Amino acid sequence: MPEVPLSFSDFQRVYADLPPAPLKNRFFEENPNQGNKRAAIARPGTTVLGSYGTGPIRKIFSQPGLFGGALFFVSGDELWRRDPDGTTFVIGGVVYGDGEVSMCVAKGLDYERLFLADGARLQFYSGGSNASADIEWTGGTNAVNGDTIEINDTYYQWQSTVTDGLGTVSNPFKVLRGADWDESFANLQAAIQFTGTSGVTYSSTIGGQNLQVTVSFTTPVLTVTARIDTEAGNLYTISNPVDAGGNIAVPVSGFFSGGNFHGLSGIEMPDGLPPTQITTLKSYVIIAIGQTDRFYWVKPAEVTVDALDFATAEASPDQIVSLVTMQDTVWFVGQTVTEIWYATGDVDLPFSPVTGRVYDRGALSGTVVNIKGTLYLVDQDYIVYAIGGQAQRISNHGIEEQIRLSVASET
Repeated sequence: MPEVPLSFSDFQRVYADLPPAPLKNRFFEENPNQGNKRAAIARPGTTVLGSYGTGPIRKIFSQPGLFGGALFFVSGDELWRRDPDGTTFVIGGVVYGDGEVSMCVAKGLDYERLFLADGARLQFYSGGSNASADIEWTGGTNAVNGDTIEINDTYYQWQSTVTDGLGTVSNPFKVLRGADWDESFANLQAAIQFTGTSGVTYSSTIGGQNLQVTVSFTTPVLTVTARIDTEAGNLYTISNPVDAGGNIAVPVSGFFSGGNFHGLSGIEMPDGLPPTQITTLKSYVIIAIGQTDRFYWVKPAEVTVDALDFATAEASPDQIVSLVTMQDTVWFVGQTVTEIWYATGDVDLPFSPVTGRVYDRGALSGTVVNIKGTLYLVDQDYIVYAIGGQAQRISNHGIEEQIRLSVASET
């Protein structure tokens, strides 16, 4: 088949009066049928995000494992969350300014937080409130054989002898009736959490913990909480279709409640300093201060900044333009110099510069990106560099001219 000529780089030299060779919204992959073995593939669009908020889109961020794979984006002065199923909603609060927004993630055993810095404030989002419902025993000495609880269409039934069940209304999962209400509720909690003895505490057909809810029990109330933190949790159902003794109380509405409050929380910066860039390393949140080479940090699991927890990028007295985490180091990209720091493990001095790892390349604001362990940036001379073992120029004169003209048009 005839070879189709392709331009693998956008090229236009206005000053040299050369014909343009545009390349827009494409990436390349191998194609054995093409003469040069490469094909230009259209990038997927993001126009769907444009229907939310007032615009412009100032930041798009997502990280696997964070909030179930949700995508976050800033439109105008609003932070939005888009879940994998397409559910999209605004998060309460204000994202200040109209320029670049920096985001990062801090996640631990019992928390996950999205931090963002907008040049005016440092804020974080820790998810929405989870809908919940209470099951309470209100009298009598114990549950009665056959008493049944329904939790979002999964049915559990107390019996003196545990047999198998399917969790359906006609064949509920069986839960061992204890010596009293406390023990019977503890066994129900074990069935939901899958922490008891299968085939003894509950039906052996229960294959694992309930993936829709979590539970906690404090006499005389068993609190059932939706795992999701969106308003969909308020549609979870709960009932007691069989209550032979009339001693079980559930919400009259038959639904969970209290879910879907999503909002930003602010973090006070020492002396009101403006946070412009953030990243995480070893569970620390590192915060660069605008127009300076100073940075602060938030300790693991905390949401405050100690005024004494700061250091200064040492290689050059220029301001920090970007912070990027690469493997087990953080890269401080300044206007003229890029230097690398590592986590020391010392709680009093958690970060220190890597000896001999300073590059005489800085960046224009908003041009720094980490792609699979290689740092890409646009230097002050409008040249695009890839920095791995060394700084390597990857742009051509046409690209550099377009960057220069674009910067000139914004100033």
